[in-house]
Amino acid sequence: MTARGAAGRMPPPPPGMDEQNGDGAIEGDVVPQIPVLRSVPGREEERAEAFSINGTTYSIALRPRVNTALRYMHVSRVQGTEAGIDYMLGVLLGDEAYEALMAFDDLTEEQLEAVIKMASQIMAGAVEGPKEKRKRG
Repeated sequence: MTARGAAGRMPPPPPGMDEQNGDGAIEGDVVPQIPVLRSVPGREEERAEAFSINGTTYSIALRPRVNTALRYMHVSRVQGTEAGIDYMLGVLLGDEAYEALMAFDDLTEEQLEAVIKMASQIMAGAVEGPKEKRKRG
């Protein structure tokens, strides 16, 4: 992928670089443009019901931040799948819900598997590339 301006043109060379005199950039060189990252103040977390234990309902984050998903992938790669799942559940469920799940003595493998599956689908959505809209017809 090449860095191009809004109209598809090459960006101008940086100051002090001349395309014609050989002082750096030459015709066809691509000058990389770095993304400008800024925090979004006041971002609210969207949550939904995840599970209930003895009448108390616990929620899960529906849209984890992309950096959280990157951390999940890193933890999984470096420390293993189990550590990645632990990180994912801790982040998406939050401390109270995750602690309640771990403290529930009657938790079955099937119930845990259902919670992990739900969390995995949510986390995977955070790192998927943008989806193209299909044209009708």
